[in-house]
Amino acid sequence: MVHDRFPERMKKIVFHGTGLVTLFIGVQMALKTENLVILFLSVILGAIFGEMINLRKHLDEMGNYFKFKSENLC
Repeated sequence: MVHDRFPERMKKIVFHGTGLVTLFIGVQMALKTENLVILFLSVILGAIFGEMINLRKHLDEMGNYFKFKSENLC
C-alpha cells in the first residue's frame, strides 16, 4: 500500500496533524452551539448506546474487512 512507502516518523506526523485538525473542527463547532446541555447529553447518550451495541467491535471488523479487500487488490 501507499503508506508502506513512507517512514514511520512521517506517518506519525500526518496522523497527529489529522488529529489536531479534527480536534480544532470539533472545538469550533462546539463553540457555535447555542445549547451546551444538548451537546453534552448527545455525547453521553451516544457513548452509552455505542457501548451497549459494542460499536467498536463492529467498526474494527468493518475496518479489517476493507483492509483485507484492499490488500487483495494489489
